[in-house]
Amino acid sequence: MTTRTSCSSLVGIHLTRQGYRVLEASNAAEALEMLEKEVPDLAVVDVMMPGMDGIELTRILSQDYGIPVILLTARGVGCRHGLF
Repeated sequence: MTTRTSCSSLVGIHLTRQGYRVLEASNAAEALEMLEKEVPDLAVVDVMMPGMDGIELTRILSQDYGIPVILLTARGVGCRHGLF
């Protein structure tokens, strides 16, 4: 599961190319709604997103669902300059 941002979309593309099935959510509320249908093996979460931030979503995913999380931020140089 990834939250849909520039960086996480790049991660999703790479994961898909490696054979993983990727679910994308636009925000934390959508991600949590998706958990009602399917619990992912891993979540890639952007720290900065509309509504609930990635830190709070990470807390919920890890504590309430036991899902490992990779946190990303769009503030990194690699994402802005296409170096990811």
